[in-house]
Amino acid sequence: MLAELHGKLENHMEDELTGNVFGTLRYTAFNKILQPLLTVCIRPKEIAAVIEKINCEFFGDKIKF
Repeated sequence: MLAELHGKLENHMEDELTGNVFGTLRYTAFNKILQPLLTVCIRPKEIAAVIEKINCEFFGDKIKF
């Protein structure tokens, strides 16, 4: 995947790169990628703690891209 990212950034294929990233997020369980990412990126930490507590079975199929 890093090789794919490298090539896309060099060739200015941002649309394809964005599509691949969001396509991966779309078909991957919320608790595998998006929940840990949001937990690390969101500030203040109180809100990140709320995201950590999200019930993945309920929330996972509610995300639309």
